[in-house]
Parts: sequence; structure tokens; C-alpha cells
Amino acid sequence: MTRALALFAILVGEASAKTDPLDALALVPVEEVTATSTLPGKKKEPDRYAPWRVLQPRKVDTGCEDAPRVPLTAWCEGKADEGIGEAITIKLGEPRPLKQVEVAAGWWSTAKLFRANNRPTRIGLETDAGHKLTQAVSTKKRAWVRFALDGKPVSTVTLRILAVDQGRINDSCISEVRLDGGGALVAPGSIAAAAKLRPFVRAVSQALAKKRQALKTMLLYPFRYEHPDGTGEVSTFAGFKEVHDCKSDEGAPSCPGGGYDDEHEAIAFAEEPGRLALSFFGNGERRDLWHLVFRDGDWRLSAIDSELTGSGDPGCE
Repeated sequence: MTRALALFAILVGEASAKTDPLDALALVPVEEVTATSTLPGKKKEPDRYAPWRVLQPRKVDTGCEDAPRVPLTAWCEGKADEGIGEAITIKLGEPRPLKQVEVAAGWWSTAKLFRANNRPTRIGLETDAGHKLTQAVSTKKRAWVRFALDGKPVSTVTLRILAVDQGRINDSCISEVRLDGGGALVAPGSIAAAAKLRPFVRAVSQALAKKRQALKTMLLYPFRYEHPDGTGEVSTFAGFKEVHDCKSDEGAPSCPGGGYDDEHEAIAFAEEPGRLALSFFGNGERRDLWHLVFRDGDWRLSAIDSELTGSGDPGCE
């Protein structure tokens, strides 16, 4: 599968209670991700195994010591055999001095599925700067493979499946790739998306809390808002006037609210090219899930959902 995309790798560091969690997002432009072959997706989710998913997977908290937060998606090769020699190539938007590339090899969503699918035992890495490295991969548990680089500027990184232990499901996958510690943020067209994301999220959060008038140019209509109390109540707003005039009195629609704070780490994942979801990880039972769209050179907020936190993995190692 080949698709021209503009992607941006997100370097996510730990956010303390005294820092803005969005400051932990450092964006690295990536022009596209291609693969030598790709497993066809489902009818309702054709991009389920797309190459770009390695840079921005949807994740879930597991509570497992070996993999406390795991990707639910992956790139999987599309050959009829074990997929030896199949590869993905990440093309950066500009040369960048990389010091480390980390790979989550195999299907990581659960320990059971990790064992059921083919488990890569050796991964190769090549760059246009002349790097040619190989690393052995653990097949007993989900463990990151780390390639140490020398900091030379690189424009492309290719990761190749060199050997596998065959599983009951004959698919070989890579669940996630980190460039110098990062995941990815997917948006079409313009590197400006990287520079505009954090200011946009800050501005929306402030507008939701104090300056509803400012939401006029920030929302995409029809706008959907799910109340965070867990009742499942959803309000849909056809235009800004409904948002502006909204009152949360008893019996009235829930009004948009919420936002991030200093104690919640912001994690972005791709829903499709041009659309991402921003989840605010915290210790509560529920968290906000923002749906963002990059269109005509700017970000827009199209919906706010409420989702349960907690484990999505039925068993740990």
C-alpha cells in the first residue's frame, strides 16, 4: 500500500504535575510511510493494517508490567507465506539526526494474540545514511527492540522482517515504531499542522472553560459532545449559535466543556489520515477523547467523547 501522507512523529516525555502535558509533545515531520506489502483490512476498516499505523497506533492501558500501554493496531505484511523480507519505509520530511529507533515487533494488543501470530525473531534496519543493523527479538514476551544510531542525519528508515517463529495465525506484524522516543501524529498536506496543534489544543481548552465565544472558529459542525458523567448522554450542535446559547440546566442539552489539566498526559493517535484523537490519560474512571480534523490549513474540533479508563488486556505475561 502506498499513500502520500504528511505524518509527524510525536516525541512523548513524562509530564509532571507542574508542567503543561502538551509540552511533552515534540513533533517530527514525516512525509510518508510505505510498505512492500500490506494485509488487506476489513470492509469497515480498510486501513486497519496500514503502514502509517506503526507511527501512531491507538493504545490501551493494560496494567501489565511488561507492556503497561500497548498498541491496538499494527502494520502486517500481506504475503501468503511468513513475510520474510517484507519491510516498511519511513520517509522523513527533512533530514534528521536520529540517535535511536525502537520497534514493537509482533502483534501487541494482547499477550494471547502476541503468541498466536507470527513472532519476528530478527529485525533489520537500514537508512539512507548508510546504517545497516540487525537485532534479535524476544518471542517470549512483548519487549521493545532498540537500534542505537550515531546521530547522522537520515531521511529514510527501513525496517525489515528477517526471521520469525511461525504462529497459529500466519501474519507477521510491527505494532509500533518510535523515532528518538516518539509515536506519530497523522495529518495531510502541511507541516504547519505540527506547529499549530499544541496552540490549538490550548486555545480550545481555554475556550471550553471560559471563553465560549472563541469556539466559533474552532469547531467543526455538526459538533458532538458526550457528557463525562458516564450516562451516555450526547448532544449534537448544528452550528455555533446552539453552542453559544447552550445552558446546562436540568432537562437541557449538555454543553461542551472539559479540557486538559496539569495532571493529565495528552496522547494522540490516528483515526485516519487527516483525523486524530487526543486522549487525556489520568487516574480517574473516565477521560475525555477529543476528535480533531486538519482541514484547509487549520485544526478543528469535531467531537468530544467520554471513555472509560482501565485495562484492555485480558491477561499479562
